[in-house]
Amino acid sequence: ASDFRIGWLGGRRAGAEGAVPDYTIGIFEKSSGQLLGGTGLHRILPEHADAEIGYWLRADRWGEGFCTEAVAALITAAFGAWGFRRIHIVCSAANVPSRGIPERLGIRLEGCERANRWVDGHGWTDTLTFGALADEWDSELQRVRS
Repeated sequence: ASDFRIGWLGGRRAGAEGAVPDYTIGIFEKSSGQLLGGTGLHRILPEHADAEIGYWLRADRWGEGFCTEAVAALITAAFGAWGFRRIHIVCSAANVPSRGIPERLGIRLEGCERANRWVDGHGWTDTLTFGALADEWDSELQRVRS
């Protein structure tokens, strides 16, 4: 059993009348109810059944697997109950923990925009785009099929 739960924070699910292009949920610790971070579907394109997943986690809880598990659960819901066809994740190549989430889930690196993003304290960095399709996602294992 997971040590986290997710809860709706704002926006509306794609396909709802008057839907906004954002659906944000919180990641909460089950035992304490404390907010650990957030994830969600962003830049939703209902006509393409496509959305971007974003995420963040409190620094004092990094490395515990909460974010990876929450993102996997969100992808499973997006491909299953919500009927999305494609999900993608965009992150800085310099942000190794953030990039590790799609890598651990087996999500394919689709593109790299070279030196197009400024990161304070780092400088210019590449932007990576990872993508997964519904027909390659294993909902039981919550990762891309090998």
